[in-house]
Amino acid sequence: FYAEPDLHARLMKIIAKRLGHLLLGRVEDAKIAVSNGGRGVVPMSEVEAGLASELDTPMLETVLEAKCAAIVDTARRAVSLAGISAEKVQTLYFTGGSAALPALRDAFGAAFPQATPVFGDPFGSVAKGLGIRAARLFR
Repeated sequence: FYAEPDLHARLMKIIAKRLGHLLLGRVEDAKIAVSNGGRGVVPMSEVEAGLASELDTPMLETVLEAKCAAIVDTARRAVSLAGISAEKVQTLYFTGGSAALPALRDAFGAAFPQATPVFGDPFGSVAKGLGIRAARLFR
């Protein structure tokens, strides 16, 4: 909102000091804290002394509601294109990233009620899967 000089000055400081990636990392850390049942805090003292933003579960769910719905809708379409019904999906495999969001897991559970949720290693499942695939391709 450029009509508010203080907010514009903050934005310009973030750009001038190249703080975007730093702040993005802090937002990610806050999202992870909230996903694990805590509260997230995004400190921004580099922008303004004492500036911080708090994140909690209801806020995160509100902000991500449309994105979660779009992800689940895409999964429903993929299942439909595969020629199977939602009731035939047996397993929902969750690993890392957004899969840690309780709201997203709950939405998938509602979309595929017969499926059993399985939780992979959030830090290693993707790399392990790539290793398995590479071993099959390059034997």
